[in-house]
Amino acid sequence: MKRLWKFFGRFLRHKKQLIPGFLCIPLGSLGDVLITVQIGNALTRLQKGSDAEFLGGVVAIVMALALVRGVFRYLQRWWVVAVSRYVENDLKQELFDKLVSLSFRFHSGTRSGDVVSRVTSDVENVRMFLGPGAM
Repeated sequence: MKRLWKFFGRFLRHKKQLIPGFLCIPLGSLGDVLITVQIGNALTRLQKGSDAEFLGGVVAIVMALALVRGVFRYLQRWWVVAVSRYVENDLKQELFDKLVSLSFRFHSGTRSGDVVSRVTSDVENVRMFLGPGAM
């Protein structure tokens, strides 16, 4: 966990984007709840024998809530995943700089495909942990 915490610290450097991104998470979830409540209320009204004239309004409200919820989900992913991409780029640059500074002996004794595979896979796993995993 200590190693992952270092990467999470890099992630937290981008507070300008993370704060609104993380605020969008409960707002998007609130949209889910409100949609469920609206549908539940409509079903209850129908079970009590009410006429179905109100359903058009319920559909409009549900569609509006779904649109708002979709906007919050989009912004959540836009901000949080974008930060994970920044961290990914920083890590790849640092790894590249490190690989360039290594001796010729290291490069002649190590298969380049293995190095590229490890760098790509490991950095992608860190990015997935920080971005989508944090949400």
